[in-house]
Formats: sequence, C-alpha cells, structure tokens
Amino acid sequence: MIHVGIIKGSAMRPRTESRLQWLHFEGASTRAHSLPANVLVKSIHQLQRVVYLLAKFHRGEDLGQRLRMPKDLEDRFELICKIPVEGSYALPCQIGGGPVDRTTSLDDKDLSDVCRQFKEVTRAIGSGNIGSLSDAVPSPAYRAALLKAYRAMQPPKRYGVDCSIEDVHRRKLLDGTIARQIFPRLFASAGEDTLAKSAYVAGTLMRIDFDKHRLWLKQHGGRVIEAAYRAGAEPDLLEHPRGLIQVHGDVLYDRTHNAREISDVDEVRSIDESSIEIGNLYIDNVSYRANPPLRFSVHFDQKDQLYDLDGDFNIAVFAESRSDLDTELREELRVLWLEYAQGDPKHLSKEARKLRKKLRARLERIP
Repeated sequence: MIHVGIIKGSAMRPRTESRLQWLHFEGASTRAHSLPANVLVKSIHQLQRVVYLLAKFHRGEDLGQRLRMPKDLEDRFELICKIPVEGSYALPCQIGGGPVDRTTSLDDKDLSDVCRQFKEVTRAIGSGNIGSLSDAVPSPAYRAALLKAYRAMQPPKRYGVDCSIEDVHRRKLLDGTIARQIFPRLFASAGEDTLAKSAYVAGTLMRIDFDKHRLWLKQHGGRVIEAAYRAGAEPDLLEHPRGLIQVHGDVLYDRTHNAREISDVDEVRSIDESSIEIGNLYIDNVSYRANPPLRFSVHFDQKDQLYDLDGDFNIAVFAESRSDLDTELREELRVLWLEYAQGDPKHLSKEARKLRKKLRARLERIP
C-alpha cells in the first residue's frame, strides 16, 4: 500500500491544513511499498492540472484552447511535494508553497477558496453526483476539462493500481477502486458526446511533430485522428516511420464508438500478423510438449481494431493487442486441456470426445 499525502503534526495550523491531501495508491504493484515512477508522475501531474484549472476558474478567466496559467497563479498554486516519512511511502503534497505573499494579487481567502472547491469537486466526482459538480463548476468547458484530468489521474489498468484522493484526515473524497465505473456515467450526464478508456488504436502513421509530441493516424475508412505521445515513445516511432501501427493511450470515443482523440500515448507497436507456433505449454504447474507444434494463423482486422486467430483444435480467439492475443490463446488451451483432455469421457458428447482424443494425441507431459 502506497500513500502520497501529508505529514500530520500538532504544530500544523488550521489555515494550512486544508491545503494538504493524500493520493492513496492501492493494488498489486504497491505490495512491496513501491510504485512505478510513471504512475506516480502521471497522477501528480494530473493533480496539479486540476488545481490550476480550479485556480483559473476561480479567477473568472476563460478556459481557452489550452491551459495557460498566468505566472503569478502558476507560482501561487504550485504543488509542493515534501520529504517522505518513515513507515510507508507518504509524500506530503500541499497546494501552494511557503507563506502567503501579501504583495501579490492573491491572498489567503483566494487560496482557501480554491482548496475548498478542490474538495467539493473531488467529493462530487467521487460520488458520481453531476448535480453537485455542476453547482461547484457551472462552466461546461471547465467541467469537461476537470473530468478528463481526474480520469487521467487513474493509472493504466495494466499496472493493477488504483488512485484514491483523501483529505487531511484520511477520509476518502474519491475512491479509486470505483472511479473507473463512475467516469463514463459522469461524462454522459455532463452532456459529453465521448466515452473514454485506456485502449489500443491502429492506423497508418501519417505525420509526427517531435517538438509538440504529437502524431496523426489515418484509420480504416480514411478518418485521421490526432494523438499526443510521451517523450519515451519516440524511439518506437522512429522504428515505424510509415505503415500500419498500433498505439496505446487514453482514447476518447464518440457515441458511435469511433476514436476521435488519443492522449498520453505510452506504447507504439507495428501490426504483427506472423503466425503463432507453440511447442511447449505450462498448465497448472505441469509442462507439456506439443508434437508436432501447434500452429495458428493471425489476422488484424482494421475495421474492428482487433487481432484474431484460427488454427489447431478449431480455436478462435481475438484481442486488442498481439501480446493479449497470445495470452488469450494459452488460456484457451489451458481450459480445453482441463475440461476435455482431463475430463471424464463418459460425461462428454461425441464431438467433445473427439476433441479429447486430439488433445491427448498432440500434447505429452514432460517429466
């Protein structure tokens, strides 16, 4: 269990207490009191974005096409992460650093108002209450931007980690374990015509802007979509300057489930339609050898954005990525072996007994 949070102490003044909150990470990747750096950096970055959005909204400024913060607000509402404490990974996060500077255009009340609004908005999103969110942030544009930032704060599913937001007293304002189920409903209630999820999207790489970290993909049917990628993805992009590729990131879909925008691309792959050959299998702590090796042909459907395969034992599975396809195939073989090859033939149909015979003829246990 990992915590990004505050240091509590008797010397803490009530005025500064509301400026502190916890980011609470839970899941498989946190069992050793550690956390992937990408997860931590991304969540803190999105938390900072939420604070900046609320500060700009509090000042009464238009959102604009991009979030541009005036220098005084940027400095005043910067997140301060202090030294971790012993016993857990507890990183103090504070909205705004140092004492209040009376020479600036902002005073304690402005800071307190933004901190209070942060808790109201976080609690409204955490409870899935679009009414409370609309009361706290009447602007549809700001609501949409905030929802996207809160959603992006959640780590990608592949890490097996959820991110909760708690107040200074460790009371949950937003529970990360249920957040993924809440966001689609909030987007729909807010009148957004998009659904969002972490997914793969395939298309022909048309152009790359290395300075702005953006790329353009031409999808099946001719539609071109724009994607923002992480700097770490550039080596993979350079390996695939042209041709059909697959990218993974946070994808916004329209109501007809067409991808319309991709953000935070963290993976780039070529489309791989080479066949799969399996010579050895490991099923429930037992090794098996396939003789001859099992073979499966692979096809990528650009329209459905899915890999599928067919081959021995009439297996047909599909998946979003090549690696997931291999995982699904091995799981299907495991199920067939346990339910048919090791099943009681008296309880199997005629066709199932034929499959049982084929499985046992092709797979032999390795001593």
